[in-house]
Amino acid sequence: MHPVHDQQTGTHSRHPTDTATHRRAVLAGIGGLAAGALLTGRAQAGPLDPPAGPIAPTPGPEPRIPINAQNTPGDSQALFRITQPGSYYLTGNITGISGRNGLTIAADNVTVDLMGYALIGVPGSLNGINAASGVKHIHIRNGILTDWDSNGVVLLSNNSRVSDIIAVDNEISGMFLGSQCSIANSTASNNGSRGIITAFDCSVSNCSCSNNGSDGISLGQGGMVVDSVATLNAQRGIRVNATGTVLSCVARGNGSHGIETSWASVVSHRTSAANSGFGIYTLNGDCSITDCTTRANTQGGVRVFQRSIVRGNNCSGHSEPDAPGILMASSRNRIESNQCAGNTVGIRSTSNASMIFANTCNGNNTNWEIAASNYCWAPSMFTTSPINGANGGGSSPFGGGTPDPLANFSY
Repeated sequence: MHPVHDQQTGTHSRHPTDTATHRRAVLAGIGGLAAGALLTGRAQAGPLDPPAGPIAPTPGPEPRIPINAQNTPGDSQALFRITQPGSYYLTGNITGISGRNGLTIAADNVTVDLMGYALIGVPGSLNGINAASGVKHIHIRNGILTDWDSNGVVLLSNNSRVSDIIAVDNEISGMFLGSQCSIANSTASNNGSRGIITAFDCSVSNCSCSNNGSDGISLGQGGMVVDSVATLNAQRGIRVNATGTVLSCVARGNGSHGIETSWASVVSHRTSAANSGFGIYTLNGDCSITDCTTRANTQGGVRVFQRSIVRGNNCSGHSEPDAPGILMASSRNRIESNQCAGNTVGIRSTSNASMIFANTCNGNNTNWEIAASNYCWAPSMFTTSPINGANGGGSSPFGGGTPDPLANFSY
């Protein structure tokens, strides 16, 4: 700072701007020291950047409710009882008690995750899981129900679901559900009665039902079975009631029909072999059987009643006495573009007024048994001489040209 001479007093003083500059310099120095201290503190606390990789959440309490004596105490009818909506889970296997259900659900909107554990019955026990009458919106998943003296799972409730369940060795049925329910990715085997049984408008998908004492899968009106397997059951492999659907399934070695349907049902893209009844059997009319394969069923391949469509099926090897590849048991059916080979009878109609065209029969004991007053023409197919190039062939029963597209052929 430079002194300033006061001409009036003859004295010297500091310039005011120098004083302000000095103050600012002091403050800046103090601020620099504070910033340095702050940076030093941060450096001592660790790096500012987080470590590489995802940041794991801080563990918290399990949001679901464990099934135990404190949370789901039982009563005289059940070992455990759920009385409030929520999501519940098992923490280990449960062994039943004679005279009681394993788990009773007495509330709507309940999910039970068995966590891969088993509910194991004992002699005299009731159902493994039992939903009280009137409850709805129940989901049971991911576990095993075995050795119960009644049923593995009973959900006589609407809009419920079972998934990823194994129900085996139960005295009555593996799974018994109400209406508007679904069963997926599950197994029901070696049960005393049915593997799976439901009421109306239910679906079964990606399931396996075998060695049950009655039907493998039995659905009420409007039921659908998709991508499932029913083998070696004492009665029918798959049964759907009126307006039912069976798609892409296998039924093999069952004690009655492989698949049985009622009014206005659809069966498509499925295989039925070595069953003791028909491969596919319709009790009533207005059904569609398309693009299926039946093989070596005792009573025959496909049996329809009236006003039904049978198209694009392969029915072969039904060689037991009086076993037809296709049987029309009543009138006004449409039988189209099927192949019947190696059967006792290829195609049989016992009634009138059916349209039978573009089918082929080969190697049957009798290719055609068609009652009077049906619409059917069945000439023998002609054989060819060697063909090399664009044209060739033998003599045609049609006098040359293209064969009649409505003709059925034996060859």
